[in-house]
Formats: sequence, C-alpha cells, structure tokens
Amino acid sequence: MKIWIKKTFLGALLFLVILFITLVTILTNMDPDASYEGQHITTTDKTVTIVLIDGLSKKIFEQYINEGQLPHFKKLIDESIYIRNGIGAFPSMTGYAFYPFLTGMKAPDSGIYGLRWFDRSLDKGNLRNYVGRTNVQMNNDLSIQFKNLFELNEDYYTASINTYLNRGVHHSLKTGWAHTTAKYSKASLFPFLRTVPFFGKDISKDHFQHETLVTDLAIEQLKLNPKVQWITYPSLDAHNHVHGTDETYYDLLQHLDGELYRLDQAIEALNQKDRMVVVVSDHGILDVDVNVDVPSIIEKELELTIERGPSTHLGTNQLEDPLSEFVDDDGFFVINGNLSAYIYMKDPEIEGSEAWRSPIEGEMLTHYPLKNGVVNLPAFISSIEGVELTTFKLSQDTLVVLHSNDKAFITMDSIDYYSYHPTAGDPLLFHDLIKPGKPYQKDSLLLLTADLDFPYSMVRLWELMQAENAPDIVLTTKKGY
Repeated sequence: MKIWIKKTFLGALLFLVILFITLVTILTNMDPDASYEGQHITTTDKTVTIVLIDGLSKKIFEQYINEGQLPHFKKLIDESIYIRNGIGAFPSMTGYAFYPFLTGMKAPDSGIYGLRWFDRSLDKGNLRNYVGRTNVQMNNDLSIQFKNLFELNEDYYTASINTYLNRGVHHSLKTGWAHTTAKYSKASLFPFLRTVPFFGKDISKDHFQHETLVTDLAIEQLKLNPKVQWITYPSLDAHNHVHGTDETYYDLLQHLDGELYRLDQAIEALNQKDRMVVVVSDHGILDVDVNVDVPSIIEKELELTIERGPSTHLGTNQLEDPLSEFVDDDGFFVINGNLSAYIYMKDPEIEGSEAWRSPIEGEMLTHYPLKNGVVNLPAFISSIEGVELTTFKLSQDTLVVLHSNDKAFITMDSIDYYSYHPTAGDPLLFHDLIKPGKPYQKDSLLLLTADLDFPYSMVRLWELMQAENAPDIVLTTKKGY
C-alpha cells in the first residue's frame, strides 16, 4: 500500500512539474514582443499600411455591407476606391497571392508557385512546402529579379505582422501561438488551457482575441511610423478551414470591422495624414463536403505511384529530403489551397533521380507508359468525379484545358495576345463572349471575363504554365469537392 501511494504521489508531482514548465514556456512565448530597437532614417512623405484579410467571402461581405452590419467598411468604400472584382493570383492562396500586392508584378514572377511546389533543379528539398515552420523558406526562394515594397524602402522603418512573404522588412511579428490556439480551439490541450484560472483565456486565445492582438501589435508599430506596413488578419480563413461558413464566420467579419476602426483611430491620433490604408484579400472561401483523393485513384486505377509529401512541417524549418528518395515514384501531387493542385511527373524513359529534372509535356502526358499499355493522363484525371479543370502544356506555344468532356487549346499569337480554340464544348465557360480563334489583348480579356466563372483564366493559366518550374498538370475541383 505504501509503495502504491508513493508511486501515485510521484506520478502526480511529475505531472504538476511538467504542467508548470509547459505553462511557463507558453506564458513567455505566447505573444510577440512589439518593441523595436533598430535605427533608420526618419519616415517622411507618403506611407502605406496594407491590411490583408485572409479568406474573405465576397458574397458575405457584400451581404453585410448592404445590411449595414459593417459600418467602417462601408465608410471606407464611400470615401475611397472599391474594386469588387479584383483578379489576383492563380492559384489564389496565402503568401503566393501577396506577391502582386507587394511588387505590382504577376505572381509567377516571384519564382515560387504556391504554398507548395516541386523544384526539379534541386538535389534535396525539392518539395518546397511553406506550411509550418518552413514558412521561413518562402523569402529564401523568392526571385531577386523584382524588389518588393519593403526592399524599395530599406532605409526607412518597415513592419509586418503575420506574413511569410516579407523579404527586406525590418520589423516582423508573427502571432503563431495565438493562431494555433484559435484555429484548434477544440482540440488537444487548448480547451483545458482556457480553463486555467486568471490567465487561461490569454494563454489559449480564440479568434476574436487573436485579431484584437494583431491590431494591438499593429498600433504599436504605427507609433514608429512605418514607411510600409503589412498586416494579415488570418482568422476568417483559419476558422473556415476547420468549421466551414458558420455563424462565427459572420461574427468574426463584424469583429474585423471594429478592428479596422481601431486602426483608423490610431492613425488619426498619431496625425499620420499621409498614410494610405489599403484593404485587400488573397482569396475567397468555399465550403467542401467531399474529398477527391486524386493520388489514390491514380494509384488504384493506373498502378502509378504518386507521392504527396507532408502537409505541414512542425519539427524543423529546413527542407532537406533528397531527390533520390523519389526514384521509385512516378509522380508528385502538390496541394495548393482547398480547390487546386499541381502534378509533376517523372520521365519514365530516364533512370534514377535525373528522371525528375525535365518537365513532361504533351506527347508523353497523353501517352504515359503503364505496366500494360499507355494512358492519356490528363484525360484520365479530367474524368475523375469532382475534378473541374485540368490544364497541361501540349507544346511550348499551346496549352490544353479540359473540363469533363469539353476541350480547348489556348495559344499566344503575339506578345500579350491570346486565342481560345475550343474543339469540344466550352471548358472555360465563356459562353461566346470570347470568339473562337480570335486574338484578344490581355486587358480586353480581363474586361470581358471579369464576371464569369473563370475570370482572366486564359492569361493566368498561360503565365503559370510558362514559368520555369511550372507543374506538368494543374487541376481544380468542382464546387463542394
């Protein structure tokens, strides 16, 4: 009996010690320190604060504007410029879609192609995955061809909150712990942490507390008058990923309206009359009910081995898996956002790691070798239930777009002029607004297709597929998948 009591006591004591150490660690690391000691030229003239609202639903936003639920947003719209149909990056996703806002250049010019992509040129770390601790690699992978706003103002104090893509910024803050506790508020230890007396709700913040923290930090940065400031509010997107579009999503949008009001009040109190505030979003949202497991379907039906890699990296900030690990695989499936993915295939006619070095185009993709025969791989993927668009490069000057049984070619006839050549149906759903075979200047395509299902799609697909490390196949999924 005495031995049992002793073991029980020691076990409880050990648990309390571990709990105490955990709480101390969390308390000392949960919120970033907004203080800054750097020395820079005094900020003068025009300044800008870019506010990015991650995962903003245009439909819900406009509904709440019309209902008077977002008074500060409405004030901003009435007193400034409002662009309803902004066509940003394709695929549109966190980080990658920030690039045009920071540089004025199209997203593929960044040298990265999403939150995940496959770099054929490397000997290790080929899967560039910026989700998790490896988000620090995004800045390292950016092309040096174009400077962003932070780099163009390197002599002045610049600041950012919650962005992977901020090369050259002087003062970067990230609220990773608050983001995690809010996003997974019903998982693991987080519900328990919120019950800790006195400071539990500060240790394990919900989305509302998180966004309030972001504003608090942003205001501290504003006191130093940043020449360029970037603020990401991530909670709409984070909540939608886990819970879908429920009542809390609407409540968070209203909360953000109040947070923007707080920002504006701070700017006014600081007398920063030359500060422009730009409010943007990187992408919308769409609830899904069914998962389309493309790699498993390909493996089952075609007996091709398709690797997909880890969804996130929590243990390290390095990407070091050697290319030699994938010599027995046939392809790599890379998810970018909920509704789009890239496929990279290896050349089956080449042995070893070198089989991954070169992109696979038309003739081989449409006659890809199997154990018994060949397959038209893009057509097979297009036939999978839930897949919407399937795009691949037929040759250097021709793309193919498939949509179930519909098929069309896209060509560039001269610089910035594109033609659409449907051979079966109308895969991009242009409904005769784009005349088959007629060259259109890209600005005309933007105007003509801005309100369609696939706005500016000819240009965006072309730019992505012509990039140096473009995927062999790009696919999107239908609504609900």
